[in-house]
Amino acid sequence: MIPFFPKLTPPITHNIWFDVDVPRDEEAEISNLEEIQNEQNYLLTQAASDLPPLGKAPHDHAECPDSDDDANEDSEDEDSHDEEDEDDIDVIDSTQTTVEPDGAIEYPTTTPEAAQNRTYSV
Repeated sequence: MIPFFPKLTPPITHNIWFDVDVPRDEEAEISNLEEIQNEQNYLLTQAASDLPPLGKAPHDHAECPDSDDDANEDSEDEDSHDEEDEDDIDVIDSTQTTVEPDGAIEYPTTTPEAAQNRTYSV
């Protein structure tokens, strides 16, 4: 006779029941995973450590230590540059265009002969 509901469980003496919980060293597995993660973290930190951050100049601060003497020399140089800038302002270039108050633009005047003698390089 064929049973209507067959048994789906294996017999009690079958090996599948005894191999369910294989003893494992969980601490060793965890320590191995931690070592792998620490190594990956180290490699990530060292991957681009020699590159400067975005927006920063690529120079070493260790090579050029700033001192107060250098700062004083720089401030003296800046004063002389300011005087040169003032001299440059006094000189007016006659070829500059000017804008009239009514919005019309005056262009520099040149003679047709001077315009023909110009050479342009590309």
